[in-house]
Amino acid sequence: MLKRRSIIVCLFASVWLGGGSLRGDQGYLPGTTPKAPVPVPMIVIPVPPLKVKPGDDAAVGLLHAKPIDHGEVVVQFKTLATEGEQAAGIVFRYQDASNYYVIVASALDESCTLYRVREGKRKKIDAKDVIVSPLTWHELHIIFAQDKFTALVDGELALGVKDSSIKAPGQVGLWTPAGSQMVFENLRVSRP
Repeated sequence: MLKRRSIIVCLFASVWLGGGSLRGDQGYLPGTTPKAPVPVPMIVIPVPPLKVKPGDDAAVGLLHAKPIDHGEVVVQFKTLATEGEQAAGIVFRYQDASNYYVIVASALDESCTLYRVREGKRKKIDAKDVIVSPLTWHELHIIFAQDKFTALVDGELALGVKDSSIKAPGQVGLWTPAGSQMVFENLRVSRP
């Protein structure tokens, strides 16, 4: 049985991820006591501005886990604001702050986009229009194996692409741009 986990992410001019512990609705995961909180298994890494355009600051929360080269990552997210860039992303094959993939669902652009960040330069691999309503729960899902990537938003196929630029195993985690106010829940990582 999956346990409910929440991470609140608030990013402003100085990039930070809020939180402290993964807790359920009453402050603790179901089936645990108030004396047994579940610690956040993430490290927070402010990502330096990318060589795309000024203001492309973002933050990444990486799981403390063994790097993987293939698998599935699923997370539910909800924007907490209706103004500005409100986007949620899943980072995978993260090598360092300048080399990784990120799948992004954006409420502002109403799109799902796969980016490759290599040597600090972000490149759009593919994008598709999807409905990402503000203040509503959505699910973002990425499946990656070898050079193939499949992305789903709310259970619907959004992208199916290939890219072989970053093949090495890497960390997985969550991503959001500066200014976004997001809630992430039910982060699940699996490796077939």
